[in-house]
Amino acid sequence: MTSLAASIASGQTQPEMASPNKPGYAVFFIQVSNPDAYAEYASLVVPSLKPYQGRVISAVSRNDMRQIEGAPSSDRAAIIEFPSLDIAEEWYKSSPYTRATAIRNKAGVSTVVLMRGR
Repeated sequence: MTSLAASIASGQTQPEMASPNKPGYAVFFIQVSNPDAYAEYASLVVPSLKPYQGRVISAVSRNDMRQIEGAPSSDRAAIIEFPSLDIAEEWYKSSPYTRATAIRNKAGVSTVVLMRGR
């Protein structure tokens, strides 16, 4: 087993994966029940990214996804890249995005994951 595969299997992170110089990502899966609230939320996200150097890598609807495992659960998915995981977390906790989160929560049910890139 390669060292990366062994690290993944054991749940451990390799030292190079813990570097603060790696990009950070916010990954969203959203089941929309209120399209109007979702549209309002979406209009607030991009302006909130600018101070944190965030950029949308992908934002798609169910038609653009190929779910290959698990039960279907999302109408929308998005990936946003930041210079680091710490900056991604700062953005997520920022006032502009906190306001957007309140609207997203009215739009439907979400799963959000922040992760460090390699």
